[in-house]
Amino acid sequence: MKLDVKKLFGGSNRLLWPITLIIATILGTINYIQGYFHFQQSNVEFPFFQMFLSSFLGFYLFLAFIPVIQWGRRHYDPFLKIKFLLWHIIIALIIATLHLVLVTFLNQVIIVYRPGAFYSSLIFTLKQKLILGLMAYSILLILDYFLEYRQRLIKQEEVIFYQRKQSSKILVKDKGKLIKLLTSEIIFCEAFDNYVKIHMPDQVHTIRKTLKQLLVELEHTGFVQIHRSFILNTRQVKTIKPLKSGDSEIELNDGRRLKMSRTYRKNMPALLASSG
Repeated sequence: MKLDVKKLFGGSNRLLWPITLIIATILGTINYIQGYFHFQQSNVEFPFFQMFLSSFLGFYLFLAFIPVIQWGRRHYDPFLKIKFLLWHIIIALIIATLHLVLVTFLNQVIIVYRPGAFYSSLIFTLKQKLILGLMAYSILLILDYFLEYRQRLIKQEEVIFYQRKQSSKILVKDKGKLIKLLTSEIIFCEAFDNYVKIHMPDQVHTIRKTLKQLLVELEHTGFVQIHRSFILNTRQVKTIKPLKSGDSEIELNDGRRLKMSRTYRKNMPALLASSG
């Protein structure tokens, strides 16, 4: 069985890492400040280094368990309510227990070495903090699920938008006939007063309509205006060459060249994205 390291450490959903880091840093800082004032009231010398490790390492351990959280999230179905709840509790309980074992080890062996006190300290820690740990990891599991769900929705919207761009059609009237044109096959549209010439790979359709009216119909289908007389399908862009005048020369996939007026340079990002 091959281990997919990229998938194990978050796959496409990496938002949980910075969110957890920020929360852990805030909680560690609060814990450190509380410890400082506690030592000040007791007139005991404040152990800066030991308190720093004790305050922050425990919270930063949440980062170490993120791969386990994401593995757990991928192995339950949120729509099976009973099974989801049981699996959620089991995963959170296991991770919280491991977390507290490591925290106790760090406190007892590395920070304050006390031989033979590990197990008694572990039992005390589990009694005091296991419920809090269970709640914390349950929240992280739910947060990770919703972040992943959000990314899936974004990807679905992108796919739907792309499919619409590829398959959308417009209805035009040319020489008394109504014709359906696939927008992805339109190369560019050229204005002549109140008429527009729609340039296709094998023919040109002339319709009685203004360029502005046609641009409204072609909105969100990958067309931008590059000149007062031209609307261009961004998928047809091959190269863009800036000119000294501030205008640009656009070479199309079929070898033809169109001029982009500097008035419409605001549409340059769309053209650059399509020609990359």
